[in-house]
Amino acid sequence: MPIHRTLLFTAILLTITSIVNADLVLTLNGVDPANSPLEIEGKDSLVISIAGKTQVDANACSISTVGGVSKPITESNAVSSGSQGSSYLFTFEDGPGLGLVSLIANEDIIIDGISVAAGGTIYELALFYNPETDIVIAFGTNLEALNFIPPPQPEAAMGVGLEQYVTTSQIAEPETPAAMSAGGIFGIENFPDRDFYPDLNDDDIVNMVDFAMFANNWQKSGSGLAGDLDNSGDVTDADLAIFGYLWLNGPHPLNVFDSFKTALSVSNYNEALTHVSDIAKDKYTDVFQIFEPHLPDYAAGMGELIFDRQRDGEVIYEMSHQDGGQTYLFPVSFIREEDGNWRLFNF
Repeated sequence: MPIHRTLLFTAILLTITSIVNADLVLTLNGVDPANSPLEIEGKDSLVISIAGKTQVDANACSISTVGGVSKPITESNAVSSGSQGSSYLFTFEDGPGLGLVSLIANEDIIIDGISVAAGGTIYELALFYNPETDIVIAFGTNLEALNFIPPPQPEAAMGVGLEQYVTTSQIAEPETPAAMSAGGIFGIENFPDRDFYPDLNDDDIVNMVDFAMFANNWQKSGSGLAGDLDNSGDVTDADLAIFGYLWLNGPHPLNVFDSFKTALSVSNYNEALTHVSDIAKDKYTDVFQIFEPHLPDYAAGMGELIFDRQRDGEVIYEMSHQDGGQTYLFPVSFIREEDGNWRLFNF
């Protein structure tokens, strides 16, 4: 389930269950990893429990799992003594990977003064497993962090304040396919700039190597920290959301666009097409074949990409083009395909 905060501000309905000072959390092997990452050797003894300062009605919340399975612990599958009540044994669906366990409100409730609508997230536990070291690293995100609203981004970072340009589009922007969210399980507020992409070691994939660098700076403050993906000066839950959303993704869309332009500049349209989405490839194959002699000129006319907006599995930029002293902007969109790589969808 993505880290969305809108549900936390849903209006309180007529009937609300009040839980005062509950601090409902998920513990992993008895530890709440919200304050610092937790390392556990082996992936076969992961006990997730619902914990809180007060007794909670068993029907008030439930567990939701992505990337793994959580089975209620019984006497037959208990891995340690005392594993009773609202405890679950977590198993990854695949060997290496990323799992997310969410504590969900089953009804409208108030926790420490924060209203949570039915279906809203109370706590999230992110689990990263590295089979090479046989280590599980866990991060916890509590209700206070989920409720945090980041400050507004500067206009330049949001891709606005471009009124001085004339915006036009010669090609109607097609509707994006609905299921284009492969490779990530978190939602994010703002797509990171190229300098703050989670591929921290520049090997064209976001994986456990990058996560190790990220974890090394968890909750640190300073300038230029690896893992400060929102450029806030701190490595926090907001950065974890970005990292999880882009887990096992390929290069940043701007890097993809650079490779695409380089291929066109030498008239290698077959190479350029490897950076185009499968559903748009036939259309642009025909275009490139017709204009093959002029592809280098076409590539030379491609200007800077300016971030415009995003939606799940899609990032949209505007490409600047100079013509007679006038600047025009054309939409360029990327979608994230099944293999986790960003490819051009419309340009």
